[in-house]
Amino acid sequence: MSNSHLEARGVRSLYSRAISHPRLYTAQGVLLGRERLKAAMRPVIDRAVGGASSGTVVDIGGGTAEARALWPSGWRYIAVDNDERMEGLKTDSMERVTGSADDVPLPDGLATHVFMSSVSHHLDDRTWAAALTEVRRVLRPDGTFVFMDGHFVRGDVLSRLGWFLDAGRHPREESRLLADVSSVFDVVSVDRLRLLHHVVIVEARQKG
Repeated sequence: MSNSHLEARGVRSLYSRAISHPRLYTAQGVLLGRERLKAAMRPVIDRAVGGASSGTVVDIGGGTAEARALWPSGWRYIAVDNDERMEGLKTDSMERVTGSADDVPLPDGLATHVFMSSVSHHLDDRTWAAALTEVRRVLRPDGTFVFMDGHFVRGDVLSRLGWFLDAGRHPREESRLLADVSSVFDVVSVDRLRLLHHVVIVEARQKG
């Protein structure tokens, strides 16, 4: 690999590290329309919860765990993230575990619901496939997987600009994301939203 490629990779790594800082991550979310996104996800999550009085949510790539507010307050909520800085954001309403999407340090079948938001575009193909396998492992046989991420749209200049500025380097087209999720789970519903990125929200269940 040439020195220029190594330098570019180093700059991207530093940029990703900086933009993922809890305070900058929150500010970035405001600019990208996170409140609209939360509003779009709320009915999907409410439908997945189905009025259940108890449950366990594993939020893979939980980051600042802003999504905690979308899930019932009495449920167990475990945020998994590979950034140890997020440990400092722990509150009484959640548990925090340091781990990666492709190696979740939790037992099989722990979760009634697994949530993955804005994670897949940070993962290369091998890690993304392994992450879906981990979701299946951690999720109970009757559990629900709620997935959300932006997707790449060819020919959309604004979308291309958004992905150029994004710390994630592996955006995929919607058809690819849906095919990948469908290869592991039964897709129940698909919702769509346009912010700076085109966004897809998927509710899925364990196959069978």
